[in-house]
Amino acid sequence: MEKLMHDFRCTEPEDMNYDFLRRPVEYYKRDRKGRNDMCDVIQELVNEERVSARAEGEAIGIRKEKIAMVKVMLRKGTIPAKDIADISGLTISEVSALAKEL
Repeated sequence: MEKLMHDFRCTEPEDMNYDFLRRPVEYYKRDRKGRNDMCDVIQELVNEERVSARAEGEAIGIRKEKIAMVKVMLRKGTIPAKDIADISGLTISEVSALAKEL
């Protein structure tokens, strides 16, 4: 087990104990195609993270807009909380919590 853990922490392929780990490490660290493959994989991960972060940011923005809209409806005082929840997509408890804030 100690040799295996050594190989997982090892940064130089020639210092590794197990061939099944040494060969891929040599490929990704020393071979030009391996380095390019790894760069492609990393770039794909970065792109996916950017898309995810953008979607999350948009979702946060939409939620803020919903909350602002709910607060306007609550201030009017003429729309029942259940209707506000139905219109906004928030739960009744979320609408009630926002009403308490006002």
